[in-house]
Amino acid sequence: MLGNVKRLTVKREADEWYAIFITEREVPHKMQIKEIPLERVRSADLGLEKFATFDDSTSIAYPAFLRLSEKKIRHLQRWFSHKHNGSRRSRELGKRLAKLHLHVNRQREDFQNKLINKIFKENDALILERLNTSAMLHNHSIAKSISDASWGKFARKAIFKAESLGKQVIFLDPWHYTVLPQMPPLGTEGPL
Repeated sequence: MLGNVKRLTVKREADEWYAIFITEREVPHKMQIKEIPLERVRSADLGLEKFATFDDSTSIAYPAFLRLSEKKIRHLQRWFSHKHNGSRRSRELGKRLAKLHLHVNRQREDFQNKLINKIFKENDALILERLNTSAMLHNHSIAKSISDASWGKFARKAIFKAESLGKQVIFLDPWHYTVLPQMPPLGTEGPL
């Protein structure tokens, strides 16, 4: 374990128990954007067909985890709604449904964590668009896909990982280019 343990939280989620340790450790010196060589800066556009398209024209497809499990979820929810509240079958189906939702969430988090680790292993700065996802969710034809992609959670994870490694995450307004060769002067830092 890294650092000194400051707090322990025990949590129960979908009939599983977790111990969460909060530790305190020294954070490496945060590099200033001017100190970072251009080849160690990566920019990305987030999207629905391709989760991230990077400045070197590579892209990462997004496995739509919710869409893949939607049939099972719908089936369980249909059966769950027909059971009497508080009955044994209702509790069993509720637990199965909670575990399925937890499984989808874990798949999404695992995908995002691995992508962020890969980005910061090879780069010192990440440039992203500052997306207004709450406004995008009003478009009902793509709201479920946007929620499944979870861009805001990805940005928060990237900020957290960058701070723990002493690296940078920079956000640009969406009307600027996030591809480096065409990129205007850097915008302000901050979360989505």
